[in-house]
Amino acid sequence: MKVQLLVSEWCVPCRAAEDVWRELAGRKAIAFEVLDVGQPEGRTVVSTLGVRTVPSTVIDGTLRHIGVPTRGEAMELVAAAPERAADSLHYVGLTLETTSAWAAFALFAARLWPLLRS
Repeated sequence: MKVQLLVSEWCVPCRAAEDVWRELAGRKAIAFEVLDVGQPEGRTVVSTLGVRTVPSTVIDGTLRHIGVPTRGEAMELVAAAPERAADSLHYVGLTLETTSAWAAFALFAARLWPLLRS
């Protein structure tokens, strides 16, 4: 199951939606990615599905939720996905402009992650 969260770097509620989905991606066997609607990959999904609002959640190519889902709503959307094995967590890379606030955070997190694992 593939979950795509459409966001924009100026969107404050998008961060809350991303937190919900990242937590769930740690527990369920789903492929999760965040797509900035200001980037080519995000614009492609937006134009294909006619999305007009962020945050929006796309599951397996279908627009399934607009706005910040509660943990319960998100869980219902991916109920069919099996639980993730504790040792199989992986991360999906993002392509961001170097001036993006998300890019700065991603760089910070990438540098911090090895320190947390040791």
